[in-house]
Amino acid sequence: MSTPNSAPIYQLRIRLDRVSPLIWRRLLVTSETTIAELHATIQIAFGWSDSHLHQFVIHGKHYGIAYLGGVTFADNPDQVRLADFRFRMGERFSYEYNFHVPWRHEIRIEQIGAPAPGQRSPVCVGGARAAPPEECGGPYDFLALRQQYHPLSVIERLLALRRRPRRASRPLRRATDAPVLGRCQRLRPPHHQSAVAAGPGAAVRIGGALMKITVQVVLESGDEPAIVTEVATLEREALTEATLGLTLAESKTILASVQETMVAQQAASYSAAQQTCPTCGARRQRKGHHQIVVRSLFGTLRLSSPRFRRCACQPADSPRSSSPLAECLPERTTPERRYLEAKWAALMPFGVTVDVLSELLPLQANRATVYRHAQQVAERLEGELGDEQPLFIEG
Repeated sequence: MSTPNSAPIYQLRIRLDRVSPLIWRRLLVTSETTIAELHATIQIAFGWSDSHLHQFVIHGKHYGIAYLGGVTFADNPDQVRLADFRFRMGERFSYEYNFHVPWRHEIRIEQIGAPAPGQRSPVCVGGARAAPPEECGGPYDFLALRQQYHPLSVIERLLALRRRPRRASRPLRRATDAPVLGRCQRLRPPHHQSAVAAGPGAAVRIGGALMKITVQVVLESGDEPAIVTEVATLEREALTEATLGLTLAESKTILASVQETMVAQQAASYSAAQQTCPTCGARRQRKGHHQIVVRSLFGTLRLSSPRFRRCACQPADSPRSSSPLAECLPERTTPERRYLEAKWAALMPFGVTVDVLSELLPLQANRATVYRHAQQVAERLEGELGDEQPLFIEG
């Protein structure tokens, strides 16, 4: 059982080798801890069952508990203490469990210091992730088991399919083909349908029945007349696997157009509502406007942000002008985009993250932006964790 003590405290960081993401524990033990006690503490901290042989390798010598039919050790594990090794901060040694697999642990001396008043030991004060199933076959089998349906494996298979040679009848379209806001632009159908220039409502036939699909966005706000905007027109003829439903390029183009139309109306409505002073209701004078850039999952948006002069009812020491839209969108990046960038950046390199997001969504990104957003999300999550709470290990 963990008890208060006055012996020096060793802070150990124990990392499971050859496993990614890292699985580790941070333990506080006394200098009087024996090899046998340290073995039992590690078993509890990682959730092992102590069903296999083990050994420590410290300064080139092997230590551990000997079992009948197993390896033997020159020293009694109940008499060898950590203090006997005269460790210095930063020194490392290893712990190996289950010689058939094996599970190797790297142990590093992070700190050596006097115990705090009422300090109990041994105690686990930090760590990350659960240990692997003991009988899963070792680190490589564990990683293969985890990554069979891992998102990265799925993405790699999808990208492999996208990299296959494409027939000339299905040219690849880019998100840059997005139609201009408010205009009806025809999305090019597969090559074998030979799209021709035609105005709205024109019939295009190359054998078979023609299907024409018009995608519209209808914006309604209170008693205001509805605003109808055509964002895209598609044409389909004979049903084949190539013409069934939307292609990825078409879906990206439509998403980008809908997003642009919707956000432009939202920004315009918000800016119009801010023309009156929220305190006295008087109409504020407009000083000018500037453009702000907002990054979303479905494209980079450029919005006109008007600037209004200070109302007469406001204190004299308040800012002489303000831009309500810019103040409403201070981060310039939508939360969902930050979430996806941080999620995928935690699973794969930044460059691959950019390629995957750009392949599947109508957005433009670069490594520096993804890195910065992932770092900001990590710092915010780190700040929300609060103080580290110790977990006591009794035995």
